[in-house]
Amino acid sequence: MVAWQGGGLGSFGGFEAYKHRFLIFLRAGEQFADDPPTAYYRLLRLIMKGLPASGIQPISNTTVHTSCHPMEVGDWSRQTDAEGVDYFEVLVTFTEIGDE
Repeated sequence: MVAWQGGGLGSFGGFEAYKHRFLIFLRAGEQFADDPPTAYYRLLRLIMKGLPASGIQPISNTTVHTSCHPMEVGDWSRQTDAEGVDYFEVLVTFTEIGDE
């Protein structure tokens, strides 16, 4: 799941720019007898180095919207929900291109 966390002013190349923060929530799949184990490091690697279906470069270097630079991957951390199930949160930031 992805949730917008807010935005604000930042800098990019010495200029003021709008930045938008999103959290990506990751929960590894269930492990059954015949399934190989799913690890969070694999999910994190897909976010940082995975290739999108329509691209040839890693998603972290890909422009996902024409008005934004490629995403900046920030901190990630392990969390636990109310039922005691672990999941990870990954913070990503998108910096707008131009003033439009």
